[in-house]
Amino acid sequence: MLSILCYSIAMVTCDGRFPALEYEVEHKLCTVSPAYADGTYLKFNGPLYFRKGLEKLFSFLETRVIAKNVVGWISGPPGSGKSTSSFAFAMTIDRSTWEVSYLCCSMIGASSFVHFKEDKKSKVLLTNAKDLDNILTHLSLQLKLSQRKHILFADGVCISKSTSQVVVELLRVCTIWYQNDTDHRRLVFISSMAGRSNFQTNFQEIEMEKFTLFSWTLDEYRSAIAVNGVWESIKDNAMADCHIYSSTSTADKAPTKDDLLVSKYHFAGGSCRFMFQKSTEQVILSIYDAIDKVSHFQSYAENNIGDCSVGVVNYLYGRYEGQESVIISAFALASIAIKRGPQLIKQIIDITNAKNNPSLHGQLLKCWFFLSIRNGGIDLLDRNNNQTEHWDQCTAFIDLDPNTVILSPEPAWYRPIRWCQEGYDAVYVDPKKNLTRFVQVTKASSHSFNICYFYNLLQHFSEQNETKTLDICFLTPVDEMQNFKITPVYGEGLLHAFAGWKKGCEIQSARVLGAKDFRSFC
Repeated sequence: MLSILCYSIAMVTCDGRFPALEYEVEHKLCTVSPAYADGTYLKFNGPLYFRKGLEKLFSFLETRVIAKNVVGWISGPPGSGKSTSSFAFAMTIDRSTWEVSYLCCSMIGASSFVHFKEDKKSKVLLTNAKDLDNILTHLSLQLKLSQRKHILFADGVCISKSTSQVVVELLRVCTIWYQNDTDHRRLVFISSMAGRSNFQTNFQEIEMEKFTLFSWTLDEYRSAIAVNGVWESIKDNAMADCHIYSSTSTADKAPTKDDLLVSKYHFAGGSCRFMFQKSTEQVILSIYDAIDKVSHFQSYAENNIGDCSVGVVNYLYGRYEGQESVIISAFALASIAIKRGPQLIKQIIDITNAKNNPSLHGQLLKCWFFLSIRNGGIDLLDRNNNQTEHWDQCTAFIDLDPNTVILSPEPAWYRPIRWCQEGYDAVYVDPKKNLTRFVQVTKASSHSFNICYFYNLLQHFSEQNETKTLDICFLTPVDEMQNFKITPVYGEGLLHAFAGWKKGCEIQSARVLGAKDFRSFC
């Protein structure tokens, strides 16, 4: 490695050759060697799949930024792939005409800067804005002699009260650098902030054009793993911790590729960072960590802050075209409900316009259930609107994996973390009363009753607790209760050993209950 002295700071020349990359959209893949991204904070574990959003991003950068000299503002929720996608495009730019620089701003520690000239790469860590200014000035002098142009990508743009002054000054240097020679320079900002008002308030007015890269959909994941090379690069993370998953698999049938994908989607949701780069256990820990440390949910949901809050990456929000911000995954949403207060769920309803989104509203109803149990308990009504019972407050919630769960000696609620929830959303076990209660929370007018799911879990429990009283409840909003139907039923007779569960009478044995506070929530 060689060092290039740029005034007071030395850039390290990397070993090897780094020519511009080629890609073909029709092949749906762009492969970036991890060596290209070394010196940045980006990770490339395999080929980059050309979903529609990525195709549009490449077109925007080529036709608007490169060709028309607009300053690009690339926004998108955390985990949408905006950084890796922008870097991949940067690596395809013609080096005979352009030199390419990529700046990764860091809220904690040094920021990174890499530069590509022809087939050579150099890198450096920056702890102050003056060093970046010196580097860009040095490169500009060289470029005047070569007649090449220069494009700079500034990633990690985040302007808020918690933004470090170093980052603010780095971005100011980028802006002034571009304005000093707009004919031969191009500038792209990459940020999780949807709005640019905070940025333009802090810097000289600069005209920008925005492009938004949205979160991944399940269909896009399915299309991606159907392309040769993609599944091979992610299957280790997709299959990691697979004991957590639920699927159609049995002892004689291994889970399919789609089983593994959908089960991982329950945790990862629209974040390709979660889906492709982390195991399920790592995703769970990241979500728990973010919930504990992120304080301004509304600001994040409205994309006014960006990825970082006091050094903690915010993984909790996604965003889809034509929709409001959403919680990134079903698992994240349920975890928020358990770990944070009831007011937060109401706030999320307002932020995400959940009442007009049936799928999200249904998830939030389940969250409401956990919150209610944790905060005072639930009053329940029968089909005649008479209060029939009260489920007491309980603050003990245990993640439920049938293969590993150890039942508490005290009464406790268990939350299944398997992706299909196996026909129930919560399980209550009171060993002292030998009671096991299953609860399915639903806003639908009907729900299936697959008895084998309940039977299988009871078999797992039998070694630790004898169930003498079995209670299976479908919990609905009061307004839906009268017309609610349990249909179809599968596995009749499996519960015949339990008192009151005669074969063929399972619908009559199961209870349909209305929750008092569902009405105001809905």
